[in-house]
This record gives sequence, C-alpha cells and structure tokens, in this order.
Amino acid sequence: MGLNWIVQSDSGSKSVRVSKEASGLMTGVSEKSAQIKLDLELLFGADDFGELMSHSRGELLAAMDRLLQALPTAEGVDTSFGTAYTREFRGKAYDCRNFGGGMGGLRIAGSEDYYGIRTGANYCWLDRIEVGADGRGNHVERIDIRDRDYVDTTNLGRIEIMKKSSIAPLVKLIERMRKTVEKIDGDELAVGVA
Repeated sequence: MGLNWIVQSDSGSKSVRVSKEASGLMTGVSEKSAQIKLDLELLFGADDFGELMSHSRGELLAAMDRLLQALPTAEGVDTSFGTAYTREFRGKAYDCRNFGGGMGGLRIAGSEDYYGIRTGANYCWLDRIEVGADGRGNHVERIDIRDRDYVDTTNLGRIEIMKKSSIAPLVKLIERMRKTVEKIDGDELAVGVA
C-alpha cells in the first residue's frame, strides 16, 4: 500500500503516487540539507495525515525547482540511505516459510537453521530461522548484509546482492508533481499526502 500526493484547487484535484523508494529517500535527504528539508516539508508536511495545507502556486513551483536543482548535486548528500537492494540467483526464489509443517528456505554451510533474504529500499537482511521442537520456524536473528556482495548457500549456490544507489526515484516524483501542479488551475493550492 502506497501513498498519494494530492494537489487541490477550487476547480478540482489531482494526485501523484508516491513510491516507497521515493518516500524512503525523503527522510535521508532532509537530514543532509536544511533547504531541502524546508522544501520537502512545504510539499509534504501536514500536522495530520490526510490534511491538506494551502500554498501559493508560486511557492510550490519554487520549492520543486529548488529540489530538482539541489537533489542531484547537493553537497554532502549521502545517497546511501536510498540504496535499493535486490537479490539475484538461479532457481526458484526461496524465503523462510513454513510449508505444511515443514520448513523451506536457504541453507548455509555449518548451520542447521534456515535462512531467508529480504531486500528493499535501504535494507538487505539475512533472517535466520530455527526449527522449533514443534517443527515450526522461529525467527532467531536478523543480520544486516548491506555490506556484502553475495551470500553462499548450500542449496542454491551463490546469491548475488545487487545495490542501486540513486535518488532518481525522488527526482522523478518531484518532476511528476511539478507537471501536475502546472496542469491544475488556481493560484492557491492545497497539498498533502493521503
């Protein structure tokens, strides 16, 4: 389930889908630059979820223009917070799951436990699951493996960990938002996330 950025005027409203990647990038970017933080708060900030805040069209466009200029080149902005991790390997995609009373998942040499890899925006975890006396899996440990390039398994071979570090999803979101503001009539616009 994702969020929508909404822009509304007296003549109607439009929305832009906010991806999880873009949403995750906002927090990291705002921590690195005071101006970027102010502009993002103007576009997305509200006291309550779903509440719309009024701004002039000029304010919104100016904030978006500053963001589009600052994001790709911002001094000291660390894009590692926006790293999207993926996993690649041959064969069926396994994860730690309970299959009709039996466990399935990745196996690692020297361990009796099962493992699963979870990846996404700014996370890459190796979950260790032990089989309990009742045959059910019990989550034992979550290991951050963002610093690894691969994980060797006994049942699927080497699983490559791919990293894509980019603020592109946030830049694309701001570009779509700008086009949406340009399409809606009115000088006073209400914006928010719902």
